[in-house]
Amino acid sequence: MRKKLARVLPTLLWFRSYARVRLPFGSLILPLALSFPLSCILYQRFTGQLISLGLVSVAEWLSFILLFVQLRLIDDLDDVQDDHSNQHQQDELQQHLSMLLIITANTLIALNMASFRTLLAVIFATLISYAGPFLIKRFLPPHPASLILGWLFFEGAPASFFVYIYFAWISHSSLEPLSITQIVPIAGMFWLAYEIWKFSRKVHINAMQPYFLPKSAVRLVLSLLMILAAALMMALVNMADFSPFGRYGAGLFPLVFFIWMNGTWPDLSGNEDRETFSAPAWNGMSFLVIFEIMLSIEFIFEWVRL
Repeated sequence: MRKKLARVLPTLLWFRSYARVRLPFGSLILPLALSFPLSCILYQRFTGQLISLGLVSVAEWLSFILLFVQLRLIDDLDDVQDDHSNQHQQDELQQHLSMLLIITANTLIALNMASFRTLLAVIFATLISYAGPFLIKRFLPPHPASLILGWLFFEGAPASFFVYIYFAWISHSSLEPLSITQIVPIAGMFWLAYEIWKFSRKVHINAMQPYFLPKSAVRLVLSLLMILAAALMMALVNMADFSPFGRYGAGLFPLVFFIWMNGTWPDLSGNEDRETFSAPAWNGMSFLVIFEIMLSIEFIFEWVRL
């Protein structure tokens, strides 16, 4: 027992400094964490039932956060050799990251043992998280079909996390399961917000973009994501029976964001030697945070009316 603690304790202490850099609470973990209760409330609203914070299970909520922590750990483990040339540093990082991944996987299983649905969902989400970097990326040839398959796995992993919220909610509900057409607008909106964060967080710096895309292609991807978000948002506000504020405010929000982004897109031409520029206000988690604020206002209005 003491030997195990002696191996685990240094890794946990190392994780504290790692998390401050790679998993910042205010700008990453908190916005993602709020997706869980807001999604549960939306699912409950689809059923026509009264909103209750009792819908939120601490075990599943923590599991949802840990899935994103696990994804970041997997991504960094995959990049160890690319990001660090020193062999000793590579070995040390691999040891810490591997130990943390073992701890995370065991914690996820323990937290979801009470529900077969959530246990299967968390196992599936974990497998697809590993499959992208350690299966598709390493063993399939650089072929267009491989790239498409890789995209499905790399972006399917976070999508499965947001679908996990549905299974967490239904496992504590006595209501009938929702249809796929009811699940997709909720899980899809939060997934799109995550994708907008992923593709927009580096648009203001001269750095490698997702999938090695040029900035013009990143702009096109973000525009398509926001157009898709507008379509899903309209379906969401109609099915959730939003108030006039929610119907028009949230409904138009992705289109306003689309215009804002394209009107203030950072121009880095002629400044290739500079590494960083001022970040546009719309990049990163801004889309998700504003979406969550609008949902919160809508739900507060409902509680006040009740």
